[in-house]
Amino acid sequence: MPQRRPRTEANRKTNVGVARAVPVLLLAIIGYASWVITKLVCIDYLQLNGNAVAVLITYYILLTVLLVSYGRLLYAVIRRPGLIPRGPQWYAQHSGKSKRREKQMDNNDSGDLAKIPIPKVYSANESLPFRVEDFWLRDVFVCNPDGRPSFCSECYNWKPDRAHHCSELNRCVAKMDHLCPWVGGVVGEASFKYFLQFTFYAAILCTEILIVMAYFFAQRRKHTDFLNTHWVVMIALSGLFLLFSAGMFMSSCQFALLNVTTIENLNRKTKVWYLAVYASPQVVEEAHKKGVELRLISYPRPPEEELRAAQSGDVDHQSPVHSSSAQAQLPVNHRIFAILESRPGQNPFHLGNLANFQDLMGTTIWEWLNPFSPSPTAQHDDPTSLYKLGSAVDEMKASTGLDAWTSEKRRRRRRRKSSTSEGL
Repeated sequence: MPQRRPRTEANRKTNVGVARAVPVLLLAIIGYASWVITKLVCIDYLQLNGNAVAVLITYYILLTVLLVSYGRLLYAVIRRPGLIPRGPQWYAQHSGKSKRREKQMDNNDSGDLAKIPIPKVYSANESLPFRVEDFWLRDVFVCNPDGRPSFCSECYNWKPDRAHHCSELNRCVAKMDHLCPWVGGVVGEASFKYFLQFTFYAAILCTEILIVMAYFFAQRRKHTDFLNTHWVVMIALSGLFLLFSAGMFMSSCQFALLNVTTIENLNRKTKVWYLAVYASPQVVEEAHKKGVELRLISYPRPPEEELRAAQSGDVDHQSPVHSSSAQAQLPVNHRIFAILESRPGQNPFHLGNLANFQDLMGTTIWEWLNPFSPSPTAQHDDPTSLYKLGSAVDEMKASTGLDAWTSEKRRRRRRRKSSTSEGL
């Protein structure tokens, strides 16, 4: 069996260039459809009668909404693709001085990450509302069984929750859904809402064109032997794009209701998620008293461990996990996390079908239809987690007793406050 050749930089640029050219072709098809509807149908055949005016008004209203949503989609794909910044070692290896820099780091016993060159400013396409390296400042993050997030060996950086490495762009993308040639780039967290709107409006417009063209073509064939190439091509194109856009809309709508991406949907029924959940020292002590062995990890990790990850493009294979009985050996003033494991197919980000849809599209029908309102899922303003968490996380906590100990701690705090207020 022949081996698959790795993608070269030239191949990637060619594929991306072809994808960027497809929207031009799509706009040309839209222009052609507008000429057929306006000139051949409404002016030449209907002679601008009442039916023609109704067709033109309906068509251009739908076309305007479609073009606005498509424009917003293209802008999000190009200007806000959600690219994850590469790690410092990637820039060191691609600076033309990588060999000398690697030798210098090999001789550096102190392991000071600050000595690795890091670009001071990322481009507009790389800007994110959060710092990748600060994942452990949130209370919950996705991790591997060893308690550390996935580390991208291509980008030399940690992968945020639900990020995926795109082989065509050779970059990690935040909540990547798929690489779509019709929009010339990657559909991700900032553009998925507009993609859903675009496919919805495209399906409606194609339906209107197909009905108009098929109806008047049938009417004309009743009285004459009329057969025009442009009419036939338009019927075929509208039917083809209706199947495509309606199919993409229904599948994307399903993913929105389930709160999964196209990539995550490939193994969503068997996927096992690992979450690092913040556990206060009191919770860890309570677990130890009850004889419950929690799998723990503390952050930040030792600098030498971070340096090895930056140098090699991978993390240590030695597990940094501690048990709750070894709490005394954990570093002081560090954040401690318990490593929880989901059942196969249990999605920790499932909020409920309606809540999932609202988290992507907005809370009102107007926001669902309005292509100018951004998607709430790309805000990342919740200090608990990068993305909203569902009831599955509560079940995962309950399986280890974390929720019971946290609830008991809250009840004790409320009782203390109540007794203090009564005393006053």
